[in-house]
Amino acid sequence: MNGRRRINVAIVGDRGVGKTSLITSAAQEVFSERPVPVLPPTRFPADFAVVSEPVDVIAFDTSSRPEDAQAVDETIKAADVVIVCFDAQRKSTLQRLRSDWLPRITHLRPAAPVIIACCKDDTEDTLPTDQIREFMEGLIREFPVIEVSIRTSSRKLRSVLDVFYQAIKTVLYPKAPLLDATTGRLTTPCVKALLRIFLMCDSDGDGALNDEELNTFQFLCFGQPLTPDELASVRQMVAERMADGLNDAGLLFPGFMYLHTLFLTRGRLESTWTVLRLFGYNEQLRIADSVLDRLPRPPGSSSSSSSDPSSSSSDGSGGGGSSGSSSVLELSEQALMYLGHVFDIYDSTRSGVLSPMDMEHMCNRAPVPVYQVEAWNRVIVAGAGSSSSSSGGLTKEGFLTRWKVITLQDPRTAFEQMLYLGMGGRCGEDAGRLFVVKPRRRRAERRKGSLGLADRGTLVAGLFGGLGVGKSSLVKALAGRHYNEQLHGLLTAAGSTSTLVDGAPRTLVLHEASSAATADDPTIDLSQLDVAGVMFDSAEPASFAHALALAVGLSGRAGDSLPFVLIAAKDDLGMSN
Repeated sequence: MNGRRRINVAIVGDRGVGKTSLITSAAQEVFSERPVPVLPPTRFPADFAVVSEPVDVIAFDTSSRPEDAQAVDETIKAADVVIVCFDAQRKSTLQRLRSDWLPRITHLRPAAPVIIACCKDDTEDTLPTDQIREFMEGLIREFPVIEVSIRTSSRKLRSVLDVFYQAIKTVLYPKAPLLDATTGRLTTPCVKALLRIFLMCDSDGDGALNDEELNTFQFLCFGQPLTPDELASVRQMVAERMADGLNDAGLLFPGFMYLHTLFLTRGRLESTWTVLRLFGYNEQLRIADSVLDRLPRPPGSSSSSSSDPSSSSSDGSGGGGSSGSSSVLELSEQALMYLGHVFDIYDSTRSGVLSPMDMEHMCNRAPVPVYQVEAWNRVIVAGAGSSSSSSGGLTKEGFLTRWKVITLQDPRTAFEQMLYLGMGGRCGEDAGRLFVVKPRRRRAERRKGSLGLADRGTLVAGLFGGLGVGKSSLVKALAGRHYNEQLHGLLTAAGSTSTLVDGAPRTLVLHEASSAATADDPTIDLSQLDVAGVMFDSAEPASFAHALALAVGLSGRAGDSLPFVLIAAKDDLGMSN
């Protein structure tokens, strides 16, 4: 790998429209009266185009012979961008753009941008300019994948480089993720991304970018500040064209969006993409993997690890003592303080409860809000759905508990969601301040005197037992729910509890395992647990025998590394022996 991004450019069109000549004149700056029928793949010079990243541009010429139609289709499918050529002197080749080439391309490669090259625009026999313009305007409305149409002459070496430069730009700076081709407005993902950027640049939090904040943004993204005259010009332009884009404090978010819409509609997509990429976005307008990779990783962990005992371990062993990491990630005190501050900001009623509308407002920068993430919703917590929040709200305790759980179960998703909230820096550079690596305690380590559970703030327990012993009721109780409350499926709850070690509060995450689970069940992963509880019905001797056998079997699989607790349930019935 040479670190350069490869861009495959397919050049298609009818016989004799000038496909081969377009490639040779652009790549070699020569024109041949007798070009070869089809060129082999042509690599352009490394310095062909000055763009934001190093690229390898490879042009793929195509045959016009009917027997080569399948090969042409494969070339289109593999292309990052397609250049469709027509002959400015032959109306039939123009018309076949609509009847053949564009439907074919959009069927084979729906996401590929298209450049139209009007070739042989160098004689008096060319079609009238008005006729071509009118046809192209209708074509662009019908096929939004068309990025631009360029008139060119390979013979005169006119605009041939522009065709390929525009092709490269459409790949590096795609329009579709940013601008709705039908409405001409910014797409919803683009608005969300720009809102996060705007709020991160609003350092004083007054909802507007003053001159200093705007210049800081300008210098960060484009390397030079605006002059006082340029700042005044920006303010005047926004004030004249967008009534709610400016106030006395500075540039408001609608004005910020207007400026980027202006960039896009004037063909300056690279400006907006420069901003987005500097704030960590990929071409799908999600936080890029390279940013998320800054998440601290506990030794021996994998990005797909889960603390849910119902998920099998990656090696299929079902959670032997050697599988799983010896450490876990937890939220730092700084992260918890910031999340508590975010809660207070969006608590619109100052009641200590976030309403569904408050949560929606808080998460309006995320492509998928955290409250729609599976790891967030599959855990029941105290302070959610209680009498104080019967409308579906969430107390601060419940809010912070859910963040602790999602960090434990899916730290990469937690990190991504925090970035959307404005935490972690522009590109995740402050990830180390949000997370801390804590040891996962095991009995062998405890004998050596190592730090273990006493240093942990969030602990994970698995709850096993037969049918009807009361597992679901115990899980509900941890979250302050009534045992009769109807909740379906295997439950996970989390709540705050105090320990006998130092009296400090800990968050306990309790996973309910299936009643049908056996000691040798390969779908049960014990490696992510800190403790396992096996419940039995205290009024049923057979239930105790089953629980004891299950505990012994599971303990054998864990290699004596996992503490087990036998829990006698239903003792309130007064029938225990």
